[in-house]
Amino acid sequence: MSSKKVPVVNESLCIGCGLCESIYPKIFKLGEDFKAEVIGECEDEKKCQEAIDSCPVDAISWESENGSEQLRKLSESEGRRIRESERRKFRFV
Repeated sequence: MSSKKVPVVNESLCIGCGLCESIYPKIFKLGEDFKAEVIGECEDEKKCQEAIDSCPVDAISWESENGSEQLRKLSESEGRRIRESERRKFRFV
């Protein structure tokens, strides 16, 4: 059974350029910290991929929905942002 892919932003890499938001504003927006956030479900995979490919620092990637949920729970339980080394454990391949 294949897990659904979702876009995920690595906030430690994001420089807040806003390209992803300009390409797909229904999915990406810049938050109060000027980092991109995923705000919706990706209905147009091609448009999501265009936003991901446009990121100049490769801060956006596809991950399995299950892996993304595990990251969110870990982050909330520990009250911190997830480091890149921890994110690799859950990366969608």
